[in-house]
Amino acid sequence: KGDLWLADAGNDRVLLLSPELTIKDELSREEYGFRGVRYLDVMTDGTLIAADKYTHSVKFIGPDGTLRLQIGTGKASRGDYELTTPEGVELRANHVWISDSGNDRIIRYLVH
Repeated sequence: KGDLWLADAGNDRVLLLSPELTIKDELSREEYGFRGVRYLDVMTDGTLIAADKYTHSVKFIGPDGTLRLQIGTGKASRGDYELTTPEGVELRANHVWISDSGNDRIIRYLVH
């Protein structure tokens, strides 16, 4: 389609822009609890993956707008499925790679 997802960290939202750079959709702080959303990636089924730095989580939002999965508890911590200030996400094949900056690590999770 040529649409572009944009992380607007300063306004705690994610925007979907048309090829003409007009706003087509907005995923807001009120709806998804974003606080410092950073890097994004999109799965082949259209699910948006968003690293949300200050909620210490990575959120998977389906094409229909539902929050499908959240990695991280909302509190800074280190352990399985726990994050501290994640900044980057990248989808490669069946894995999502997360830059868990506050814990000085890169982690990989299998996604379906």
